Amino acid sequence: MAHEIRILENTHDVVKLNVMQSTAIRQRTGRIIESLTAQQKQKPVVVSLAATGKAAPKLISIVEIAKRDLASRGVSCKQYTAVSCDQVFVEKGAEQVAEEDSTKAEDDQDYFESMGPKSSDVAVRTQAHLTVFLSKSSIKLLRDSYGEQ
Repeated sequence: MAHEIRILENTHDVVKLNVMQSTAIRQRTGRIIESLTAQQKQKPVVVSLAATGKAAPKLISIVEIAKRDLASRGVSCKQYTAVSCDQVFVEKGAEQVAEEDSTKAEDDQDYFESMGPKSSDVAVRTQAHLTVFLSKSSIKLLRDSYGEQ
C-alpha cells in the first residue's frame, strides 16, 4: 500500500489523514471536502484516510458523511478501499497472567514439577489496517489494485 502512495505522489497531490478513536468527525469531513472542492492545482487531488483497529468504523463514518456532502454539492467522488493486517505484540496485563496461573494451579497436581515463570508475557494479536482513497477522477492504479466504488 505504501508503494501505491509513493507512485501516486508523482502524478497526484496526495492529502494524507489519519483517523483515531479520538478524532473529531467534523474536522476530518471538513478537510476532505475542502481538499476535493478546492481550485484545481497542477495535479489532481487524492485524499488518503488511514485507520487501525477500533478506529476503522469511525473512518467509514467520516468517508460516508463526506461523500454525502460532496454529492449534495454536485461533486462526484471515486472511492478505493484497501484492507490489510499485521501482527502486533502486546504485553499481557496482570489480570491475564494471574488468570492463566490460577487455571494452571487448579489443573496441576502435587506430582507435577513446576517449570517456573514463563519466559515471556507477550501476546500476539492481528491488527487490521483500513485505508480509503477518495478522488474526483478515476485512478487506474488504485482501480486495478482495490476496485472502484
